[in-house]
Amino acid sequence: IIANKFGNYTGMVRFYMCCLEQLEIKRELVLTCNRTNGKFDPGFDTWNFLDSYLIYLPGSGMFFSPTDILSRVGFPSPEYTGQKGLFIKEVDLGEVKSGIAKMKEIGYQPYTASASNLSAVVNFNADLSETQVNLTNTFTGYGAYYTQPIMNLFSDLRKREFQESLLKNTGEDAKLDKMDMSGYAEGDILKNPFVVNGLLKSPSLLEKAGNKYLFKIGLLIGPQAEMYQESARKTPVEITYTHGYARKIILTVPEGYKISGLESLKMNTTLMEDGQVSAEFTSEYQLKDNTLEVTVLENYRKLLYPIDKFEDYRKVINAAANFNKIVLILEKK
Repeated sequence: IIANKFGNYTGMVRFYMCCLEQLEIKRELVLTCNRTNGKFDPGFDTWNFLDSYLIYLPGSGMFFSPTDILSRVGFPSPEYTGQKGLFIKEVDLGEVKSGIAKMKEIGYQPYTASASNLSAVVNFNADLSETQVNLTNTFTGYGAYYTQPIMNLFSDLRKREFQESLLKNTGEDAKLDKMDMSGYAEGDILKNPFVVNGLLKSPSLLEKAGNKYLFKIGLLIGPQAEMYQESARKTPVEITYTHGYARKIILTVPEGYKISGLESLKMNTTLMEDGQVSAEFTSEYQLKDNTLEVTVLENYRKLLYPIDKFEDYRKVINAAANFNKIVLILEKK
């Protein structure tokens, strides 16, 4: 594999196991399956559940996926976590090596390890014809999993297209004055935050209505899905990985203007299980002098939500969509 710079699926698993052996790092081979297709059932003997490999490092309690280009230690392919697997530990029987197999749980990262955070600093030009937004997106863990590891493989053009598509989430008419991206060097991947920021001008965020201006503050968090359910739910809700969003919006109210509609920024939708928060969408604001600061938190702390909690889960999802629609009013004092 080293000589040819090529290896198939099984070969790459062997390659990583040999590397760990040479480094004298304790390791266990884990066989499991993609839980989005069918969960690993320890009570039913079949080869169907033994179709994918992970490597477990007992010293750190972490896993990784040896054949997934996106994976790094601590972040295996998320579809294989949160269920059981067959752990195989190597044992040395004199001149013979063998393995001892046990069914054990494949752990998953807490929601605090995977974030998609946003910071927006908003200013208006003198005649309120345009909105200027300094936007910073910060991704960690599985929030960065599908982009950060491959960004170095992109051409400059593809990198630019990615940045533009991300930063223009506030509106298609947004014009980017400058863009910057950091945290995607090999040593940063799934260890340090992946950051994309830019300065954009968006006419559609501010709309004139008579002698008032409508500021669509909710659009700053980007498009949000709305969950409808016309018939009774039959299965629990299962998400790919636990995660959170922290958004902060800082807006400077123009001189000579006042802002209203602020009470709509106060939201608190929480899913409780056994006295603990398992999902939430909350938002609050502070207005001091001419500076408005809005803080939005959205977290999903479990992989599985039971059917009897589905309506509460749906309310959390829809709370984000409702925030997306919030409009504030600017008018002269």
